[in-house]
Amino acid sequence: MIRLNHDLRRTLAVLLPLNNIHGVFAAMESGDYDLRGMSTEEIARHMEEMKHLGLLVVEEEDDGSDLFVHLSSDASSYFYDSNAERAKAALKFAGQLLTGASGGAVVYALGHLLGQ
Repeated sequence: MIRLNHDLRRTLAVLLPLNNIHGVFAAMESGDYDLRGMSTEEIARHMEEMKHLGLLVVEEEDDGSDLFVHLSSDASSYFYDSNAERAKAALKFAGQLLTGASGGAVVYALGHLLGQ
């Protein structure tokens, strides 16, 4: 899974509801979508980066006035996958913590039983 920086994650959050919708920039400028505090120029630059990462395909409208965006499966499932990765890491850490704590409890109990 490609790790995205904060700006690219925000851009992806803006683009998710616009996936496979004709007239992406017209839709963004209509005010119906949350642009997460970014301008359309900023989003366009980030879209270019995401295009080079292989996360989206951009097609021009027939008249060249706007764009049509297709998100890859990696991009459309990015937030779910990153949450799953975080959960796996947290569970691994919790398991290590539990193992260490139980080992410490055994050592403490043995020391207490042996009168140390």
